[in-house]
Amino acid sequence: MIYVVGMSGNPPPSVGLSLKKEQADLAKAEQDIVEGERRVAEQELLIAQLRSEGHDTALAEQLLATLKATLAEWYAHRETILCTIHRLQAREP
Repeated sequence: MIYVVGMSGNPPPSVGLSLKKEQADLAKAEQDIVEGERRVAEQELLIAQLRSEGHDTALAEQLLATLKATLAEWYAHRETILCTIHRLQAREP
């Protein structure tokens, strides 16, 4: 059977599965973000310590920039997941 929007008033079973998958993806994204924020904070502390001891911080700062860029991508990915969840929930009766 081909599902046509409005045909029976019920979404196809795959919508529920997609919503569950997206919710699981959101939980994973949240965990990744928390871990990423922790890594950024630790790297910032390490850089401060290296500076206070007179060490070169160039590589540590490059790593920090990479960590921050990755974290920004994770924030964007979380927003995409949230938009998908909202869209799927709007389809539910």
